[in-house]
Parts: sequence; C-alpha cells; structure tokens
Amino acid sequence: MQPIAVLYYTLYYTEPPSAMLVLATILLMRTRWYYLGGFVGFAAMMVRQTNVIWVCFAAGSALAQRVRFAEARRYLRKAESPADAVALPPWVLGICPDFSFGGWLSDHLQFTSAVLHRYRAKTARVMTPAVLAIAGGIAAARANGGLAAGDHANHTLALHVPQIMYCAVAIAVQTLPLIVTVSDVSAYVVFSLRKLRSLKGFLFMTAVFSGMLAAVHFLTYEHPFVLADNRHLVFYLFKDVIRANALNRYLLVPGYFVCFWFLYRKLAEQQGTLFITIYAVAVALTLVPSPLVEVRYFILPALVYRLHLVETKPWKLALESVLHVGANAAMLSVFLMKPFEWPSEPGVQQRFMW
Repeated sequence: MQPIAVLYYTLYYTEPPSAMLVLATILLMRTRWYYLGGFVGFAAMMVRQTNVIWVCFAAGSALAQRVRFAEARRYLRKAESPADAVALPPWVLGICPDFSFGGWLSDHLQFTSAVLHRYRAKTARVMTPAVLAIAGGIAAARANGGLAAGDHANHTLALHVPQIMYCAVAIAVQTLPLIVTVSDVSAYVVFSLRKLRSLKGFLFMTAVFSGMLAAVHFLTYEHPFVLADNRHLVFYLFKDVIRANALNRYLLVPGYFVCFWFLYRKLAEQQGTLFITIYAVAVALTLVPSPLVEVRYFILPALVYRLHLVETKPWKLALESVLHVGANAAMLSVFLMKPFEWPSEPGVQQRFMW
C-alpha cells in the first residue's frame, strides 16, 4: 500500500516490473539461489539499467548475511557454555548497540577481516552470479550508449546530493508510525543534548550540518522539467517551499537531519551497521546521479527499507495502514476527480500526481 507506488503502479511506468524483479533478486540471493538470482537481476537491468545498483545491493546484503551466519556458528562452536553466545560481536548479531562511529568502523573492519581470512570461497560463490549479471548489464548499457534508455539529452548525470535528503523525508513520512514513538523522541533529545554538551559532539554536529548545508547550496539541481510541469507535487514543493525565499532551502536542513536520525536508528537496531552501509550506498548511487527530482525514484529505496523494518505491534501496523490508505485515497481521488487544463492546450485534460 505504499502511497507513491500505488499511483505509479496503476500507470504506464516500468515501476511494477522493475520493483518486482529487484525484490525477487534480493529474495533469491538471500535464500542462496545465487545463479537464479543473478538471472533475475539481469532481467531487472533489462527493464531499467540503473537496477544494476540494486543487483549489487542484493549480492552485498546476501554476502553480509552469509558471513554473519557463518561467524555465529564459528563463535558458538568455540563457546564453552550456551551463555557465551551473548559474546557474539554486534555485527554478527545484526544489531547496533551504541550508534558510534567507533562501533561502525569496528564492525566493518571485523567483517572485512572475516571475508579475507575465512570466507573467500563463500564470497566467490555469492558474488560470481551477480558479477556475471552485472557484466551483461554493462554490455547492454554500452550497446545502448548509456544508462538512459530514452531521452539521453534530458537524463544526463549530476552530483545531486540533496536527492538523498528528499528521499529520507519521503521514507520517514511513510514509516512515521513505526520509526517515531515517545521513546524514540526521548532518545533523540538525549542524543542532541549529549552532542551539544561536549566539544567533540559539538564539532561532530557542526561538521554534519556544515556538510549538509554545503550540499544544499552547491549541489541542488533545479531540472527544467521540475519547474515546468505543474501536474506533479514536486513542482509545488519547489515553488512554494524550497524556492519561496532565499533561506527556505537551508532552513529545511534540520528537518532532513531528524529524518535521517530516526530512519538510521530504527533500521540499525534491527539490521546492524553492515546492512545500513550497503543500503545507504545503493540509495546514494541510485539517486545522486539524477538531476531530476521525481518521487517515483524513491519507490525502491522505500520498499527495501520497509521490508527490512520488523514491526509486530498491531497498533503501529494499524496506524501505518491508516496513513497509507488515507494518502492513497486522497491522491487517487485528486488524480481521478480533479482534472484541469493548461491554457496552452485547451480541451486536453491534465491530471495531478506525485
């Protein structure tokens, strides 16, 4: 019922087969059907060539899972008693207990060491089918003359870092009942106070916000399509919010940071830092090269995030369902019941969408 997906899946876009094949690739890789996953991943790249990034994600996350399970068995075989199981490193358990950079770095160094010293053969078994699929996808892209299958002139590459910020807001809104509770808000307040009370924390926050402000200032792209097409929600967000005055785009940065924080906290608690890194790299490589802001580009990042977010409390799931049903009902009713005409094209109905 993802609001963005529901509307676009009913239209002529390639989103449904693209998402279906990517999610099937991830599932097959996780369940150790590596060659079949590689074949399906190649099909996903034929539907949309940028899905090569999600094939890499599928292989990378499958490798991380395989190595974690193998390390868990190794630790348990060495354990002198069942109680020793609690000594498993956080990256093996798939959790993130302290949210520190030191913990993140330690997890990745231990994972890298395990791959290089103990699991080279497993790594080859997991990655070989994906590499073959990616090689085929690259060959197809070269034959096409680039990654864009259609209008190359209007699908050039850029370094559009704020795309990740827009995506974070979209995912946070869709998962709001799951990622924001009273305890989560309290944790954020404690986090902020701790950072502001220490020099190290203050410098960290200053560096993060400086980087985000610099990205917004120097790397925001306003594609001509965004500013010319008033059928899309993005047109009004740019016209009435981001470009309303000279400061608005910078005043939104704290909101972007809050969205990142809540999204990271909830997913890291359940999947660990290795998954977060693989996912973040995939999202960045998918979104940053595109100068055009389209919310349908956020469908796969949102789907993958939500599918890895485990929630068992019925009231949270009910709130999420109400949010999604309400958003879908509102957008579909406007799309179907509120057509309008452009003065330049009288008699031709236009329809509002995300």
